Amino acid sequence: MRQGEASLQQFGFFLFTARLVREKAVPHCVRWVRRFLMGEASEERLADQVRRCCENLERNGRLTVLGTPEGPRAGA
Repeated sequence: MRQGEASLQQFGFFLFTARLVREKAVPHCVRWVRRFLMGEASEERLADQVRRCCENLERNGRLTVLGTPEGPRAGA
């Protein structure tokens, strides 16, 4: 699990340095990815699992799609 955590930290650093999300959002994104990866195995295609996860986050107000006026790059 240590290697997985190190990879998640690198992922968070990438999100920040690539300016894909606001600095405050990095820990939340890493947590969401961790939760997704720790979910139960499924026969569902990975693309469908990711889509469903993002839809759930968006429905709960926890995801803002990049490129929208509310997105992290707004006004950049």
